[in-house]
Amino acid sequence: ESMTNMPRLRSLSLDHNEYMLLPAWIDRLRKLDTITFSFNKVKKLPNNFMNMANLTELRFSHNDFSQVPFLLSHLGKLKVVDMSSNPMGHLPDCMGGCGALEELYINDCAIVTMGIDIAKCKKLKVFEFDGNDDMSYPPHEVQLKGQEGVLRYFRQILDCPHSKVMMIDDFELAEVDNIIFRYPLLTWLDISKNNLVKVPAELRQLQHIESLNVSRNKLGCIPRIISLMPTLIDLNIDANGVEHIEPSIKLLTGLTRLSLATNRINSMHPSLFRLSSLTILNLTDNKIPIVPPDIALLEGLITLGLGDNEIAEVPDEIRYLQALRQLVLFGNKITHLPEGLRRLWQLEVLTVSQNDLHVFPPQVASDLTELKELWLGHNKITKVPTEIENLQKLEQLWLQDNQLEAIPSQVGNLTKLKVLTLTGNRIKEVPRSVKQLKIATNADQDKGEEYWQDKERDTFTEGDAEDDDASFRSWNSQDVDKPRARLPPGVGGSPAGAVRIGAAVKGAPKMTS
Repeated sequence: ESMTNMPRLRSLSLDHNEYMLLPAWIDRLRKLDTITFSFNKVKKLPNNFMNMANLTELRFSHNDFSQVPFLLSHLGKLKVVDMSSNPMGHLPDCMGGCGALEELYINDCAIVTMGIDIAKCKKLKVFEFDGNDDMSYPPHEVQLKGQEGVLRYFRQILDCPHSKVMMIDDFELAEVDNIIFRYPLLTWLDISKNNLVKVPAELRQLQHIESLNVSRNKLGCIPRIISLMPTLIDLNIDANGVEHIEPSIKLLTGLTRLSLATNRINSMHPSLFRLSSLTILNLTDNKIPIVPPDIALLEGLITLGLGDNEIAEVPDEIRYLQALRQLVLFGNKITHLPEGLRRLWQLEVLTVSQNDLHVFPPQVASDLTELKELWLGHNKITKVPTEIENLQKLEQLWLQDNQLEAIPSQVGNLTKLKVLTLTGNRIKEVPRSVKQLKIATNADQDKGEEYWQDKERDTFTEGDAEDDDASFRSWNSQDVDKPRARLPPGVGGSPAGAVRIGAAVKGAPKMTS
């Protein structure tokens, strides 16, 4: 009774007593913001406890609660809850109603499953759930990611009904979570960077799926079930140890983007050329030796990635790909480019670095006037033709590590150049017109540095990353001298350009994912 004479009491501790029920008078202390009654034998909260509207901190660890009190969700100011060491078994979705919650402790509560609604607590900063060794949900791999992993996982699921997008990537999952199939209206599913060895047949239930990313798993093949998903537009199966292209892939007639990079594919199966809607095809980093003439059937291609393969010759039929804007051929065994290349009038990016070219492709300089990037580094080219000046839109010209002894003065007419690399050649003098290009300004003239030299060449790893054309895709690789990743609109910026001449460059631009 004496306690009720303290109406302004703000904090109350009832720890280490033998309470089985909380005192009836506790609800009269309406000013309380902190209550602790840990180390008792209480099994439930009284119904009038929800009248404690000012409560911000509640600690009742080491009691006998068999379930989480539902009325906690009615305490709108509650910021801290510690109910560790109670045999609760389940964290219910009602906890998602605690909108002000910042700290939650449910250690050693014999939790078997968590409700995903806990992720609705947007202010939650501390979420401890150690000692619940028999917890089956979320998946064990997600639990190992700690509080941030669990909350990110649950938030992806919660957002799904509104966004129709689910990104359960980078959790090292061994199996697909069946909760996915509760959302049949999904249009975008990302389950990349896990440890999946198969995808379940239930994937067919996603009858509206348009984009599927299963890259960086351990599938070993293209799952046939994927071929039975006719709504697919975008499919990524990179880095899965795939050895061949399934004939059934031809059923995906609506596919516009297909990426099978970093696999073990050794041939382009004829079924691939039945995908007439393709605009982007990425087969970079495989073991493909031959590009069949049937490549001409993919006449809608905008981007074609065949870098890091074993290709010795590009068929002349490539001339039919007249919508092509990016052609990636680095890291092959190509000795010459086909005459038909001159028909690719819309081409903006051509990458033929790390091949066996001895001659600068004449058709490039004379006809590909839309080019913005030309990558010819690490070949055996001895001469750059004067017709190079036709490429008035060129912004990047990569010629490092060839056998050039001179550079024509006409390069100086390429006024839009932002990057020019000449290192690793035999050039003794750069023409005055090239020196006058306004692409390098970091020289220290007090040290006698020529202003076309890039004194930081060994750390130069960026290209012009501004490009808001979503048709261009990133080509994943870590090797030097490969096209850098295209960043989404508004990300990144244009670094200062650089002309390089002298020793070989260690820091040639790298592709990033």
